[in-house]
Amino acid sequence: MFTEDNYEILKKHFLVLFIVVSCCFSIVLFQNITKKQEAKTLFIEKCSRCHGEYGEKVAFGRTRIIRDMKHDEFLLAINGYKNKTYGGQLKYFMAHFVEKLEKEQIELIADYLEKK
Repeated sequence: MFTEDNYEILKKHFLVLFIVVSCCFSIVLFQNITKKQEAKTLFIEKCSRCHGEYGEKVAFGRTRIIRDMKHDEFLLAINGYKNKTYGGQLKYFMAHFVEKLEKEQIELIADYLEKK
């Protein structure tokens, strides 16, 4: 049976549990917002000058519209540019822009474009 003391203890435990769950949710939400901002910043710094603000432009009259590429196609292209195994005449030009990108950064850009 619940006594008044047990009920008060239960309320305190519930409050602590609520606070912990709320903090965890806030951390996850903040990390998600931070990743989205990082992805946008990377895209603007590395890609938007030639491909447009949303990846909507054909760069130098030769590229595909990267916004329309599937996630896997984009990753294949960027990693190919990075390894200088993709891109025809632009492969060495593009290699300069992507060679220092980490795998996680490339994934972030691909995710950013996928949501455009």
